[in-house]
Amino acid sequence: MFHGREHLWGYGRSHFDTEIAAIYTWAEPLNSRFETDGPGPILATMAALEAQRPGADPEKAAEHHRYFTNQADRMDYPRYRALELPIGLGIVEGACKILVKQRLDAGGMWWNPGGIQSIGTLRALYRSGRERWRALWAGCPYAAERGRAPGVPDGPVRGDRRGRLAGASSRRAGVFAHCLDNGK
Repeated sequence: MFHGREHLWGYGRSHFDTEIAAIYTWAEPLNSRFETDGPGPILATMAALEAQRPGADPEKAAEHHRYFTNQADRMDYPRYRALELPIGLGIVEGACKILVKQRLDAGGMWWNPGGIQSIGTLRALYRSGRERWRALWAGCPYAAERGRAPGVPDGPVRGDRRGRLAGASSRRAGVFAHCLDNGK
């Protein structure tokens, strides 16, 4: 939401230039509706404002407008709230730091983007429950050879105390990537 609000106020500045009162009068009502109504009202208000009067910096205004157009699906906050998904930078960035960054920055580890994506996807599937984890491995040659999905515990689905997948090591990242690439 932070970036959306930043672009909202940036659009106001690019349209109204130094008219601080006009920027505030235009942006503040949209700012308060952003979380509850998503980007739709903002895009509609931008279109109405562009039709009423030209902006002070049309290139910047177009850049901010393009941000909302390109990110509209990601800013559908009412739908995300209805699905009870976390919204906001604090939760997401905290999760990235704890779940991803610490794992990737551990001593002696080097990662390429494909390995990072594979391990991240696997961890998400693993933590989503046994059914999703087993569905991933159902058609994988590695699992067929061994007669089971790797790392499926008998107890609750958890990583170790550092959040690592049980049975997942960087040596197997290539096997995991192969199964993920095959859409399994």
